[in-house]
Amino acid sequence: MSEITICPAYFPLYPKDICHRLSIYIDLQEVSGNPPELLNGSNLFETILPKKFTTNDAPVFLAGNEQTESIFSAFFNQPEKLKLLYQKIKTIELLLYLGKTELISSRRLSGYKTEQICVVRKIHEQLNQYYDAWLQYNNVYEEWAKAHGLSVNCLLVLCAICDSGDGCTQKKISQQWLIPKQTINMVSKDLQRKGFVKLSPLPEDKRNKVIRFTKEGKEYADTIVNALRKAELSVIEEIGVEHMRQLNENMALFAKLFVKAGGINGNEAKP
Repeated sequence: MSEITICPAYFPLYPKDICHRLSIYIDLQEVSGNPPELLNGSNLFETILPKKFTTNDAPVFLAGNEQTESIFSAFFNQPEKLKLLYQKIKTIELLLYLGKTELISSRRLSGYKTEQICVVRKIHEQLNQYYDAWLQYNNVYEEWAKAHGLSVNCLLVLCAICDSGDGCTQKKISQQWLIPKQTINMVSKDLQRKGFVKLSPLPEDKRNKVIRFTKEGKEYADTIVNALRKAELSVIEEIGVEHMRQLNENMALFAKLFVKAGGINGNEAKP
């Protein structure tokens, strides 16, 4: 075996505030013949990495830490013109980290029983499917909003005002949908500019404004929100109310157990 694949299934690291997943494929035989200039003569690809990672077919699990978080987080949210440069630099940094990392034999899956290996793999497969579903879930709402000529943040603001009945504060919308206050303010002003809402400062806190629909805004919001609800109800009818109930309960249970496992205070987990 002369190849290494680094991916979430074998390197379970997810940097803070990063929901993307990253896979890096390394052909050791090919890169040893033409290594990056900085690694030329290091024997990293010829002996060091092969000895550590390719002596058998058992995957190796490495725990993330501050150094690996720094490496992986730099792969994302970079200016487009500098993205490739960052990727090259951080890939070299990752290779050097793997080269110096001492593997403890007990961490290798070859040290586990066959059934334990299967359990670990199944857990990581399910975790990866969870991330895929989570990203897809968010993406379908973004695409739906885009198809109706608005951003997903604007869609959520319209839903919040509709559900509130007689206006809704910017602070409440921010807390309900976990959207930054600056974003809510920007969306509100855009809706105001279009004549869809009126903004009224609260007497006790003039920085926090109540958002109410104008007549035109109410008609516009009803059209958008009713179309959304119709699509959602259609999905629930196809899934079935019982399956939807189970989905909601399982998601709530996951969040509750995650708060417990992560040592997060219940109040801190809420905005």
